[in-house]
Amino acid sequence: MAEAKRLLRPIISILIIGASLAGLYNVMSDDTELRRQAATIACGNDEQRTPTQGGRYPIFQHYVFQCRSATVPVTCTRAAYLVGPYTCTRD
Repeated sequence: MAEAKRLLRPIISILIIGASLAGLYNVMSDDTELRRQAATIACGNDEQRTPTQGGRYPIFQHYVFQCRSATVPVTCTRAAYLVGPYTCTRD
């Protein structure tokens, strides 16, 4: 039993540190390409699109764009909570 605890604590610590670093990367990394992808999903090829709001969180990123005809919110999430490619959808 003591041997299991001795092995389990470092594994849990490494998982927590890894999740924290992944969340930090999601919030602090360059999101230029993701904004471009979200803008295309929100407004299509409309050249008159303006980002009005944006929020970056460890698990998802949320943007609001003013297109020619409407205000469109877009949420981008990763495939597996903190890792994987982003998929953007209109809200």
